[in-house]
Amino acid sequence: MNSPVKLTSVIIAGGKGERFWPLSTSERPKQFITLWNADKKSMLDVTYERLETLSPGDTWILTTSSLKEPLKKAGYGENRIIFEPEGKNTAMAVAFACVMFEKATIGVFPADHVIEGEIKFQKCVEQACELAEKGDIVIFGIEPDRADTGYGYIEIGKKTGDNSHEVSQFREKPDLATAKSYLEKGNYLWNGGMFVFRTDVMLEAFRKHAPHFDESISLLKNYAKTKDGIFLERAYAAAQSQPIDIAIIEKTRNVKCVSCDFFWDDVGSWLALRRLRKPDADGNVVIGNVSVENVKNSILLSEDSLLAMGLSEAVIVQGKHGTLISSVEEIGSLKKAIGRLSENSAGDKQQG
Repeated sequence: MNSPVKLTSVIIAGGKGERFWPLSTSERPKQFITLWNADKKSMLDVTYERLETLSPGDTWILTTSSLKEPLKKAGYGENRIIFEPEGKNTAMAVAFACVMFEKATIGVFPADHVIEGEIKFQKCVEQACELAEKGDIVIFGIEPDRADTGYGYIEIGKKTGDNSHEVSQFREKPDLATAKSYLEKGNYLWNGGMFVFRTDVMLEAFRKHAPHFDESISLLKNYAKTKDGIFLERAYAAAQSQPIDIAIIEKTRNVKCVSCDFFWDDVGSWLALRRLRKPDADGNVVIGNVSVENVKNSILLSEDSLLAMGLSEAVIVQGKHGTLISSVEEIGSLKKAIGRLSENSAGDKQQG
């Protein structure tokens, strides 16, 4: 990186991985799964390696203590991990990072996104660091290549640099007709969920726009000084569970958007495999010991062995923790269904 700015990279690596059941579970969520690239590295491994080139010796993982064992098995030492006592969404994670890395320029990056085009990515981060040093909170907008209803969008305004813009408005996940209109207008980007900022600027934004975090931030500061875990537990107990976008980003005016043209995918459901793996002649993505007969436009994955016949537009995933069978149309309801499955399992245990 050519910029004189010293970047502290923080990888947000919590989450339950419910949209990728049965391979992903709360004990081993999707960022630990090795499906997404030819090297069979997990998304967390690839993300860590990518950021370590930008912030050597200053790349950190921020996650919940429940993932301590999976991280240990993956080879990560606790000296580069910050543990939250519980998950309270990204606003609290960002506040925690700001307190732990005082007077720093921080980049916050999810652990479970796929990014290709390392040089383009580095240039975007470099530009974001330059803007952040001037006092902006910088977000990454991804140039869309399709009308996608699964992403939030950023409406960009006045150009402020070679590759940066003011933000006119944030848009929630649209319906298909609206997504198509965004693509046609050309001034809408996908919200990449990545941020770069100075800690003092972000903490001031919390004070101004999210005073309901004041108590938690005060307790976090006590924890940073004393390392007494009781302050950390009290800070999280007092915190609201809120995304950083809603708590801060959508409220503050000193936000700039860097427009990015590297390949990016937030891997939000099993359907992402259609974008990340080349389908066969029948439109199927097949992974593992799978045999198919008269199957079209489906996703089939097995950790054991699987025979599928006479199917179309289906998702079948067979893993150690269970088997998923769904139509492509219904796969978006998986997270809700997993919630009911967990409730039923809890009820069965109580009856037993």
